[in-house]
Amino acid sequence: ILVIEQDNRIVSMVGMYYAYAQIFTSRVKVVFIGAVCTDEKYRGKGYATNMTYEAAQIALKNDATLMMIHGDNDIYRNFGAVDAGAYFTIEIKPTQKSHSHKLKIAMDSDLKKMAIWHSREPVRFIRTFANFKIFHKVGHAWDNHVKTFIGDNAYITVVEISGTYNCIEFAGEPNEVAMLIQNFANEYGKLIVHLNFANKDCISRLL
Repeated sequence: ILVIEQDNRIVSMVGMYYAYAQIFTSRVKVVFIGAVCTDEKYRGKGYATNMTYEAAQIALKNDATLMMIHGDNDIYRNFGAVDAGAYFTIEIKPTQKSHSHKLKIAMDSDLKKMAIWHSREPVRFIRTFANFKIFHKVGHAWDNHVKTFIGDNAYITVVEISGTYNCIEFAGEPNEVAMLIQNFANEYGKLIVHLNFANKDCISRLL
């Protein structure tokens, strides 16, 4: 965390967090920028802007090759940030058809399988088994409570945002992922599935 202190108090801050992303066969070090804020009385002095540039220099010294920023404002645009790019969302509606893969809440005993399935995804952030245990225990993502449902060879993670269910992560055998997603929609209602371009097998099955 980078901070600026003035009048014996912290008046501005920028948060940094490092992670690794696997994009097919390439592994890159990523720095996330977030929690950028300045006390109202101290705004307009360029504090957050200067710290964002300093964060970039620190990240480069630490061998980060990609910076991802949470949020969208003039500070980031003037800094040179651009939209991360397009991704798919598919709306899955309830149907009369159900599949044999019934919904089951993931337990601690399922985490090893989930970690293995996740590690096989072509595009992903590197996540250790310890990370899986922490995320499962916290049960929070996208500023909301999440639930993870597991099948024999796949899992889906769902979060409810403003009354709408969103599948924000999945891994495992694509056909089973699609079945879990459809069964969720049949039981709970419409589900929005978030996909990246690497999810071609799952996209085709969902369509």
